[in-house]
Amino acid sequence: MNSWSDSLFSSFSEVLTNPIVVIILSAVILVLVLILLLSRPVPTVHAFTGPAGRVTVSRKAVHDLIEARCRAFRGVGSAKANVTNRGGEIDVRIDLKVRESARLEDLSSQIQGEVGGMLRENLALENIGAIDIVVTGVSRSD
Repeated sequence: MNSWSDSLFSSFSEVLTNPIVVIILSAVILVLVLILLLSRPVPTVHAFTGPAGRVTVSRKAVHDLIEARCRAFRGVGSAKANVTNRGGEIDVRIDLKVRESARLEDLSSQIQGEVGGMLRENLALENIGAIDIVVTGVSRSD
């Protein structure tokens, strides 16, 4: 067992003494770190630019507003929103737990219309993309 670990250690040390290998490994690590840093979601969504400056809304505030609006619908038991901002377009995914009496087609189209209108009118957000609804569960009707 000891000779196996010694052999492995000596192989690694031989590889790491080669400057080309060290440069390539360093470049790969740097690229991975940059990808991780650049792929982090932006914590705010740009709403508009007014005469006095730029106005942004936190993603958490957008989530809270969407979730509260969805819970106001009779057929919704609970809601969880996720907002992404890619390429200047705001996409929304809403995970819903619906009541068993809910008519899903009607409910989803009402929610999509209300959420899109609310984002445009209340928050002055532009470039609203897809508003996707995913039913994650069904609860008993009250």
